[in-house]
Amino acid sequence: MSVLHGIRVLDFGRYVAGPYCATLLGYLGAEVIRVERRDGGEDRYIAPLFDGGEGGVFFQTACNKKSVTLDPASPSGREIVRRLVATADIVVVNLPPSALTSLGLDYESLRAIKPDLILATQTAFGDSGPYRDRGGFDGIGQALSGAMAMTGTPGHPVKAAAPYVDFSTAVLSAFGTLAALIHRMRTGEGQHVQATLQGTALSVFASHLIEQSVTQRNRVGTGNRVQTSAPSDVFATAFTPPSVACAVVTNLPSAEIKKPLSVRNKLPLESKVDTQITEGRTLASTFANSDDGVKTGVA
Repeated sequence: MSVLHGIRVLDFGRYVAGPYCATLLGYLGAEVIRVERRDGGEDRYIAPLFDGGEGGVFFQTACNKKSVTLDPASPSGREIVRRLVATADIVVVNLPPSALTSLGLDYESLRAIKPDLILATQTAFGDSGPYRDRGGFDGIGQALSGAMAMTGTPGHPVKAAAPYVDFSTAVLSAFGTLAALIHRMRTGEGQHVQATLQGTALSVFASHLIEQSVTQRNRVGTGNRVQTSAPSDVFATAFTPPSVACAVVTNLPSAEIKKPLSVRNKLPLESKVDTQITEGRTLASTFANSDDGVKTGVA
C-alpha cells in the first residue's frame, strides 16, 4: 500500500511550484484532484505538443491526477469548492495572499470548513512584507538570489534553463506537507505550510552568500567555469564529442592536472594535504581566468 493511500489533495495550483508539489504527493499514493477554470488553466498550453494544445509542463505536473473545472468566483463554483474542501486532507495553491482571500482559499476560510485541513501554499515572497502580493516566476528567484550573476559573465547575467527554483520550491513544499501530516496524526491539528520562491533560491545559493558575507570577496561570474575547484568547465576537444564537461573536485598539484588525461597518474597517498589545498586554490583561481593548462589534457 502506498504511504499516502487514503489522503485526498485538492490542487488549485498553476504552472510548477504548486502543481508539482501535488504531483509528488500523488506519486506517494495520494488521490489528487486538479481544480482549474472552465476553459482550462493557462499552464496547460505551454510548449504545445499536440493539436489540442496541451504542452510538456502540463504533462509533467498534471499526471496521475483527477480533474474538475469550475468558476471559483461564482456562487455555484464556491459551493463545489466548499464541498470538496470538506472531504480533503490537503489543499495546494500557489497564489498571492490577496488572491487566496478573494477566492476563499486562505487558511482561516478553509479551516472553518475542515478544522484539521493542511494548506500548502507557494508564493514568490511570502505572506508578509512589501512584496507579499507580488507574483513571480523561477527567473525572479534566480536573479534576486545572485545566482544569475555568477552563472553569467560580468555585465551579462544568465538564467539557468532548468527552472530549478520552481521545482525545488515544489519539493520543499511537499516535504513540509509530509511533516504537517505527521503532526496531524499526532495532534489532530491542521496547519498552513508556506514555501516561497525567494526562500528556495536563497537556500540553494546560500554557500555563495555566506562566503560573500564573511569574506567580502566580490566574485564575478565566470560562466560554466567553477571558481572553487579546477578544472571544472565545458571544454572544446579535438575529437568526438566536440566538447566535454569536466567536473573536478580535488586539490591535485598543478603538475598533475596539466598532464594529458591518457598518462596522468593518481597523486600518491603520502602527498601532503596542505600542499594539495594550496595548489588546488591556485588552480581554481588560474582556471577561472584562463584555459591554459587544460588544452593538452583534452586535445
